[in-house]
Amino acid sequence: MSRRTGTVLAATSIFLSFVLTPLFVPRVAAQEKPVKAKATKPKSEEAEEAAAQRRTVAISLVLSLADEAKSFKDQTRRARVQARAADVLWETDQDRARELFHRAWDAAEIADNETAKQRAEELKKMEGGGGPVVLRGGPDLRSEVLRLVAKRDRQLGEEFLKDFDEANRKATDDADAQRRLNPTGADPGAAKRLQLARRLIDDGQIERAMQFAAPALTGVNQDSIFFLSVLREKSAQLADTAFATLLARSSSDPMSDANTVSGLSSYVFTPFLYVTFDPQGGANQSRMRGNTPPPPVTPELRNNFLRVAYQILMQPMPAPDQDHSTSGRIGKFLVIKRVLPLFDQYAADMAPALRTQMTALTSYVPPPLQDESNAAVSQGILPDESAAEP
Repeated sequence: MSRRTGTVLAATSIFLSFVLTPLFVPRVAAQEKPVKAKATKPKSEEAEEAAAQRRTVAISLVLSLADEAKSFKDQTRRARVQARAADVLWETDQDRARELFHRAWDAAEIADNETAKQRAEELKKMEGGGGPVVLRGGPDLRSEVLRLVAKRDRQLGEEFLKDFDEANRKATDDADAQRRLNPTGADPGAAKRLQLARRLIDDGQIERAMQFAAPALTGVNQDSIFFLSVLREKSAQLADTAFATLLARSSSDPMSDANTVSGLSSYVFTPFLYVTFDPQGGANQSRMRGNTPPPPVTPELRNNFLRVAYQILMQPMPAPDQDHSTSGRIGKFLVIKRVLPLFDQYAADMAPALRTQMTALTSYVPPPLQDESNAAVSQGILPDESAAEP
């Protein structure tokens, strides 16, 4: 960063805080020495005029900085400065603020594309070397801009999300790579939408978060379930209602399978821990936080989940060559084994039929997966014995 750019950014911080703190102006005005000239106006009017003049000067400087940001070579800095300036100017000049948000989005898109290219090159080198694949994290500029836009203008936020969806459809290779790294998550567009909604929750904008999240809450995946778990910490009633709707969708969806049940169980019993199994018995575990106790859901909601889970797990099995479920027979066996303790505790009348179903699947499951303890099966469901005896 050049000395001039650093000075400009420092000035930005000062003037943004100046504009965003209404109490600053009256305090300064009160500290000024009285003018000796004849006062023809009440002091309150003089203070208001002084405040208005200062705001005008500050806004002018912010506009000047935003225009200068167009010449920044660093796209990351360009995006952030213009987005912050737009956020500040929203209350006084929405048209100019929208223009700056568009400029910030364009710069953020360039910066994110450059970051994606660098990651693709790193991934290719690591895969070629035969070692473990470890990708460094980096700034997600479009998410930063979206967070500011979404607070101000839902329609503009939806427009930017649509741009993001189209960019992901064009960049199919990048999308496939992302799905390989995140096989249990939503598609990139829905994941971005839910990520934005989670950040809006962090900002306390629950209603706006739900407006953005609603289109992505149609399927069971780690992104949708994690979002609902985050939402529940702020509004239990809203989250439980959305989860009940997701349960109803899952109950009537012919594509629901054992992994759907495992995913739904995360919200009720293992918040922020999401476990699924592939047809070969491999486990996929995603954890957003450390060990978190089950939320105090109502017995009605818990029993509703257990009924839907039972319905899905007891569906007749298709012929092996026609089984296109995400879990397969082995994965279904492991999911039933995972949730059985929950049925034993809360729905004992359903547990025997599930054990019979699991027995019918045993012939398809290799002995090691039947006999040996599988940490993924008990993770979050049963007490961790290793934690008690380090």
